[in-house]
Amino acid sequence: MKTLLAALAVLFVAPSPPPHGRELLRQMHDRYAGRWYRTLTFVQQNTATRPDGSTEHSVWKEFAAIPGRLRIDFQPGDSGNGALFANDSQFTFAHDSLASATAFVHPLMVLGFDVYAQPVERTIAQLEGLKIDLSIVHEDAWHGRPVVTEADVRDAVRLALPHRRRRDPLDPPGADQQALDDALQAGSPPPEPDDDGPGSGGAPPPRDDGDGDGPPGPAPQQAPAPVGTPFRARTLTVRGTGAGGPVGRRSAAYARRGRVVGARLPGAGALSTVHIPATLRAAAVRRPFQVGPADLRQAVHIGREANLVLFVVDASGSMAARQRMSTVKTAVLSLLRDAYQRRDRVGLVTFRGSEANLVLPPTSSHEVGVLRLRDLATGGRTPLAAGLRTAARTLDAERRRDPSRRVLLVVVTDGRATSGPDPLPVARALSGTAAVVVDCESGPVRLGLAGRLAAALDADCLRLEELSASVLRRAA
Repeated sequence: MKTLLAALAVLFVAPSPPPHGRELLRQMHDRYAGRWYRTLTFVQQNTATRPDGSTEHSVWKEFAAIPGRLRIDFQPGDSGNGALFANDSQFTFAHDSLASATAFVHPLMVLGFDVYAQPVERTIAQLEGLKIDLSIVHEDAWHGRPVVTEADVRDAVRLALPHRRRRDPLDPPGADQQALDDALQAGSPPPEPDDDGPGSGGAPPPRDDGDGDGPPGPAPQQAPAPVGTPFRARTLTVRGTGAGGPVGRRSAAYARRGRVVGARLPGAGALSTVHIPATLRAAAVRRPFQVGPADLRQAVHIGREANLVLFVVDASGSMAARQRMSTVKTAVLSLLRDAYQRRDRVGLVTFRGSEANLVLPPTSSHEVGVLRLRDLATGGRTPLAAGLRTAARTLDAERRRDPSRRVLLVVVTDGRATSGPDPLPVARALSGTAAVVVDCESGPVRLGLAGRLAAALDADCLRLEELSASVLRRAA
């Protein structure tokens, strides 16, 4: 942060502009010659808004070797998709294979990084090759002042950097505001000492954590449990092969791209990819050999689709009594992060007391799901049947709204039902839905109630500690 403030001050407080862009580039180079960093790694989080108003999130992990080289890995890292900029060229990769190679000079690399670490003549040649007119140099004022003050820099930093300081793509905006303020303070000159001020000594002010002399808070079993550090969750997929669903990174589906698994006669639309072996075999039955339009065969690809992942989470007192809710929240948060990376829609149903609530209707805003999860309180009896009924109603509505999107139901519970009717008949009504039951029961003696629920749902049953990425498990 000190380097950022210093760099902004140098750039914004220059006494007068140089007469030509070439001289400006020379000044930029000379200012940091021999002292500019040579490598840089960062994570970029992107949100693209489609014409219909929906959004698509993506994460890029980027590695720069300055000057001139930049590698971008499109997450998740095992997708084999990315881009490479080197030798004034751009190379794109799909599924670990080179997809294209074109001549391209990345202007952001040149002006943002390379200008400080390569000869000025090369920078000038690159920019002029991009048809950038270096003869135009412009001077302006900010709020009527010819220079930018430290207060202006602080305002700009607060607008531009908070989301970039997020450690996780699902951290809520502004979560690192205190850390940002601390970094800004560290980059400022120390204040003049004030021996008579209120902060000259003594104990620090008491922390306002709700445990003082004020009114008592909720009972411990009702307070939201903390969320731990998320882990890389194992991939849960819908069994079978989807058709016509939205493109994503979770379950297998027939798609326009992906692994070639066969051939078929082309449909009424345009032929997208020719399956050459099948086309040649079709033409070989005639003599003389000649390939005609009737011989063309369409390649059949299997790629990946996005799903709707609906979480049904037990928030009853039996979960809090064994101090398991923190572990449960961490596991669900890990699955939410996985859904974010795989472009799924997500929803969240919780049940406790005598009712179930759809606290997060199906959405692509995974950040809202994280906030709902963090605020989730526990306590009361366990209306498991109500939770399953709410899930069934939610899925019925979503299937009518988006019939092409397949569903994955994730039920997180210990299987106990201490309120309402027997949940097993309700579970059997959901047996056509791909599902996973996460068994939260702990202790040396286990009743196996979550296993009975999984059998009624025709679903796999995983123990809570099995939700790691070390083993792949398909949903029934």
